[in-house]
Amino acid sequence: MTDTLLSDKDIRSSLLNSLSDGIFIVDEKHVIEYANSTARHTIGLNNNQLVGHLFESVVELQANGAEANLELSPITQAQSKKGMYSSNSRPDIRLTMARADRSILAVSITVIPFEDSGSHYLVIFHDSSADEKIDRAKSEFIALVSHQLRTPINIISWYVEKLFNENHGDLNPAQKDYLEEVQKSNKRVTDLVQAIVNVSRTDLNKIKHKHETVKMAEVMSRIITDLTELAKTKNISLRVNSPKKDIVLEDSDSELLGVAVRNIVKNAVQYTPDGGLVEIDVQTYETASNTVPIEIDEKITKPGYVIAVKDTGIGIPDEEKDHIFIKLFRASNVQALDVTGVGLGLYIAQNFIQELGGTIWFESELRKGTTVSVFVPS
Repeated sequence: MTDTLLSDKDIRSSLLNSLSDGIFIVDEKHVIEYANSTARHTIGLNNNQLVGHLFESVVELQANGAEANLELSPITQAQSKKGMYSSNSRPDIRLTMARADRSILAVSITVIPFEDSGSHYLVIFHDSSADEKIDRAKSEFIALVSHQLRTPINIISWYVEKLFNENHGDLNPAQKDYLEEVQKSNKRVTDLVQAIVNVSRTDLNKIKHKHETVKMAEVMSRIITDLTELAKTKNISLRVNSPKKDIVLEDSDSELLGVAVRNIVKNAVQYTPDGGLVEIDVQTYETASNTVPIEIDEKITKPGYVIAVKDTGIGIPDEEKDHIFIKLFRASNVQALDVTGVGLGLYIAQNFIQELGGTIWFESELRKGTTVSVFVPS
């Protein structure tokens, strides 16, 4: 009877071949030891053309149009992290894969080290081309609905303002209280609709970079004016530290920069307990002298400015730090607070800053605060 039983190897192969995602098993030198049928079919290579070959030499990956060489390989990323790597945790990176017939697929990749061995890795890739089409259709629908919502929201704001002016009769205290609540709720809906519009612009590649001259002081002034009332309600000190000289960005966009930094500052205020502190520090960054220490993956080769927003807030759990720039993500410790928001602010900020040729990163310690920093070229 034992002769009729499948071996462990046969069972593993049958299970992996039944999966709809491509599966590779590679060793510590990135040499492919196994490829399931989905992987072979999707790439367009047979088993002999895959097994025994270097993963990066037969699986041609590109990240944002640039070759994902050995240094940038997902397997290398997993090895350096000594844990699982998922491209889904990096929404700023779009992975594509070239097939044997030179057609291009959008893919997402997850690399999982074997628990009982640090020398082998399970590489899972998913064809996300269909997912992207569905996401685009969703984004187009949401964009249409959001634009249609703007008109009734603006009408409500206009009529509330007319009633507050008391041109049509005096209001008693209770009526004023009701109107204030209507005004606050309408402002929340306005902010949400604008956030959705900005996400749609990002997802549909409709961000328009005006390439204009921007005065940093004017952008920061608008942000502080807009968020001062929110800070006051929580008794939070809101400070701006910047060089004495006027900062001018020659090829930027005041709207994109303003929305990005406002989102970061608003998050800092919302997630800082009452009586805390939020500081906005603007410093010159010169590539030659490195006046501002920057410890991030991206190499900054252009001169510019670093805007650092530091708070004394609740911080971000270590296990969730890879997810904070993902659309709709909210940290577990945030969800326990009574704070409005749907997890769009940092997603929008990252995309807008990248459109300006900059980059964004953060440092955080749980229950001690977070510093979100932005580099924008001058």
